[in-house]
Amino acid sequence: MRNETEDQVQPPQWFLRSMVKKLLPRDIRQGYIELLDEYREPVVRLWHSGAAIWAAYRIQAAAGFNKIAWGLQLAAANFCFSAASLSAGLFLVMLVIVLTLAARDAYTHRSRESAPISPLQHALDPGRDSVIAIASLLLSQALVVKISPTMALPETTLFRGSFVFFPVLSALRMVCRPRFNLSMPIKPKISADDMFRKIWCLNFLWIMACMAIITTNPDSIPDFLPERDFYPSHDFLKTMIPMQLLHFWFRSQMKRLDRYNRIQTLFSYERKKKKLWKKELLMKGLRKNEPFYVTSIILQVLFFMFLAIPLANGLWPWLAGRETDLHVFRLLFNLTTLAIVVGSWNYLKEANRIAGEIIEQDPNMQEKAA
Repeated sequence: MRNETEDQVQPPQWFLRSMVKKLLPRDIRQGYIELLDEYREPVVRLWHSGAAIWAAYRIQAAAGFNKIAWGLQLAAANFCFSAASLSAGLFLVMLVIVLTLAARDAYTHRSRESAPISPLQHALDPGRDSVIAIASLLLSQALVVKISPTMALPETTLFRGSFVFFPVLSALRMVCRPRFNLSMPIKPKISADDMFRKIWCLNFLWIMACMAIITTNPDSIPDFLPERDFYPSHDFLKTMIPMQLLHFWFRSQMKRLDRYNRIQTLFSYERKKKKLWKKELLMKGLRKNEPFYVTSIILQVLFFMFLAIPLANGLWPWLAGRETDLHVFRLLFNLTTLAIVVGSWNYLKEANRIAGEIIEQDPNMQEKAA
C-alpha cells in the first residue's frame, strides 16, 4: 500500500520524493524522508533534498569507514593498475575508485540496531559494488580520453587491470563487510558430537583448498631466493610459513583455561569439560574487544598475503604488458580458488561460532549436568 504522504503530494513532488528516497542510504532514508515531507514548496524541497543527500552520505561514510578494508582495497587497486607507474592517470584511477567505494559504503552501511537484511542482498552487495566501481572507472577513462588523452591509461593496462580487479574487489568486499543482523535462530537436528565432526570436515576442505594454491604453484616463493644450497628448501618454506601463520592464529583465539582444564573433581562433570574442549578446537575467531584481536587480524592478513603470492607473481608481467608464458589454466585456478577461500573465510568462522554455541547448549549435557 502506498504511503498516505505520497498520495498528498503533487506529481512533480512525488517524483522528486521517490528519486530522493532511492538515492538516500538504506539505513537512514526513512527518517530523512519524513523530515523532507514537511517542506511543500518545490524549490525549498529541492534545496533541502540536496542538503539531506549530502549530509546522509557524509555521516554514513564516516560511520562505515573500515581501516583494514580500505587498506586492502587500495593495495589491490594499486597492484592491478600499477603498470601505469606513478602518473596522473594512476592518480585519477585511484581517485575514482575511492569516491565510488566510499559512496557505496555509505549507501549500504547498516548499524547494529538496524532491522535484519536479506542474506541474498548481503551476498549480492559486494558484486554490485565491484560492478559499479568498474563501470565508474571505465566511464571516467572514456571522459578523460575526450578531454585530455595524455592523462588516460593505456588500453591494455586499463582492461587487464579491470579484468583482475573485479573478482579481487568482490572477494575483499565480501570479507570486510559486517555480518551482524544476519544470524537466524538455528535448531539443529543433529547432536553436538556430529556437529563437531561435520564442521571440522568443512574446515579440513577449506585448509586443503589453501594448500592446493600453495603446493601446485612454483611461484609461491620469490625468485630472489637461491634454489640450491639453501636450507630449509623451497618446498619446506611453501608449506611451513602459511601453516605456521594459521597455527598461530588458531592458538590466539583459544581460551587456554577451558582447553587445558583436564583436572577432574568430585563435583565436576567430565562430559561438560569435553564439550568445552571441543568448543575451543573450533576455528571461530575473535571478536572486537577480545584479547589478541589485533594480533589475530595481523596473522590473517599475513596468511592471505602469502596465499596471494602465486597469483601476484603470475599476473604482474601480464598486467605490465610484457610478453610472458602465462599458464592460463593455472592462473584461473589460483584466481578462482583464492576468491572462494577469501570470500568464504568469514562465513567459515561464523559457522564455527554457531557450532560452538550448539556444543555449549547441548541439551543432553545440560540434563546430565543437572
